[in-house]
Amino acid sequence: MSSRPLGLRHGYPLSNSDSEVSSKLKRQNTSCESIPRVYSGVSYNACKMHSNSNSIYLAWVLGFYVFDSVLSTATDTVALPYTIYAQNKRGNLVIE
Repeated sequence: MSSRPLGLRHGYPLSNSDSEVSSKLKRQNTSCESIPRVYSGVSYNACKMHSNSNSIYLAWVLGFYVFDSVLSTATDTVALPYTIYAQNKRGNLVIE
């Protein structure tokens, strides 16, 4: 697995490696098997909301993920040239 960053995202900046992001999602017991690098912030939030953990029971937490997804969409759009290149070069981030 590459130790390169997943992409620019609110809460998970370019400094997080693929393995860090993968391990965070694995600890949440998400049913996602991989995350595309293009619009990775939105995909990350979708995986968190679709996790089997107890972290999404409060309505305000769900509201935060919806709000964060809107911000992530804007941020991911700005980072689109880089993420398209990274997607083409390295493919999806596999959650192991």
